[in-house]
Amino acid sequence: MTRGEPKYYALLIALTLGASASLLSVQPTMAQSSAPVPENAPTLAPEQKVLIYQSVSAMHKNSAAPPGFRVEVGAQVPPGVELKPVPDAVAKVIPSIKTMDVGMIEKQVILVDATSRKVLAVVNQAN
Repeated sequence: MTRGEPKYYALLIALTLGASASLLSVQPTMAQSSAPVPENAPTLAPEQKVLIYQSVSAMHKNSAAPPGFRVEVGAQVPPGVELKPVPDAVAKVIPSIKTMDVGMIEKQVILVDATSRKVLAVVNQAN
């Protein structure tokens, strides 16, 4: 099924409405980060975090972090890390992130500024 099909959109909306927001967390912005938080970092509601994590983790390969790269808001993503545009279905539900790229590193979804390759948000699945 391609991401342009209506069934895919319906599945994503159903996942958003039915998923428990307590399963996910977003990395604190300044408390643990050594990099400055970008001004264009998104503010995401719990149900948006669920949608992002579920859709990206289902479609994107999980990668190991490159040597010296720490997954955190404000970090510069190295050129070897594969990023893809935000899935169309997610962009329709959360228009504020439609120009960003996404990746999955160490089971963490990263939202990245497509131009600067700086991490704008990190969405984790809680254990």
